[in-house]
Amino acid sequence: MNTTLNKLTSKYFQRRLLNQITRALLAILITITIWLLTHELNHALFDFAYTTPLMSAIFIPAGVRVVIVLCFGWAGAVGLMLGYLITAHFHHGLSVLETLPLALLSGLTPYLGYRIWLKITKQSGNFLFLKLKDIFLLTVLCSLWSALGRSLVLNSAKDPHSFETFLITLSGNLIGSLVFFYMLIFAVRIFRVITKRIVIE
Repeated sequence: MNTTLNKLTSKYFQRRLLNQITRALLAILITITIWLLTHELNHALFDFAYTTPLMSAIFIPAGVRVVIVLCFGWAGAVGLMLGYLITAHFHHGLSVLETLPLALLSGLTPYLGYRIWLKITKQSGNFLFLKLKDIFLLTVLCSLWSALGRSLVLNSAKDPHSFETFLITLSGNLIGSLVFFYMLIFAVRIFRVITKRIVIE
């Protein structure tokens, strides 16, 4: 009896672990795909705003990071790191080692902002009915940590423009997030209009 129960328990936990790993890998792949698409979109729309290959005064993926950590948590953070490495290496021709610190920041800083935001707002995990002020606070926290992290990395490398980098990154993240959420709201409204017309017809 005990042997049968142990086998069933073992199979249950193995299946549960496998499901968790599958969901995490799927979240990482979705995150990478979304990151790559929005990165290309940002270059297409705001190529003029890039001050360096990896820094823009209008950065739409900053808004994507907020949504990703909300939806996928730590798995989303891993996907953001990998997405950053892929774009830096294949799009800009930079080495993996050269961009690794910034890639780590790309995933860790929004996740850190997200965890702090959870404590401040005391969210339970149900994000379907978030208020605008909560999303704004999360966006500010993610943008601020990202700007601080990038500035510290460059400052440790004795870059004289670290404070300028902080300001550009912060403003780029905030403006890019606003643009992203505006586009998202616009897309949702268009989708609603289309679905209503389909239902009426």
